[in-house]
Amino acid sequence: MNLVERVLKTIRNYEMLKPNDTVLIAVSGGQDSMFLLQAMNYLKTKLKLKKLVVCNLDHGIRGKESAEDSLFVKTRAEDLNLGFIHKKIDLSKKRSKGLSMEEAARKERYEFFNEAALSAGANVAATGHTLDDQAETILMRIIKGASLKGIIGISPVREERGIRIIRPLFEL
Repeated sequence: MNLVERVLKTIRNYEMLKPNDTVLIAVSGGQDSMFLLQAMNYLKTKLKLKKLVVCNLDHGIRGKESAEDSLFVKTRAEDLNLGFIHKKIDLSKKRSKGLSMEEAARKERYEFFNEAALSAGANVAATGHTLDDQAETILMRIIKGASLKGIIGISPVREERGIRIIRPLFEL
């Protein structure tokens, strides 16, 4: 079974998508999210999806490099004739007291996903989280002293503010 078939299997096993869904795909420019973009575009017809829209958030942390990643993602979205929503923020100015840079970035990302989904008319947002991300999340929660209930990892599907957030690469 190739990787795209494994993604399709994960989507079906967790009932992530339904016909006529409009899917916002979170793409950073990294390998996982670029593969997610390619796989979702390839599976669009098979899954009978209404529309795919790419979103990209530049946290302003890596300067020129992150701007180049955003341009790369925009170009790829245009090559695939997909909509593109982009936002640049200065995370250092947005950090709340008590939040690490990583926690603040995550908070901003999910707020942006919600804004972008509303703007695109999307009812689903897809992220490129993989098994490695799952293991990292659980390990970090253990290190931080989470209870047994608190070490539950990333859910493959969850609802947030009326948007279904899915992780099609969850089993890769």
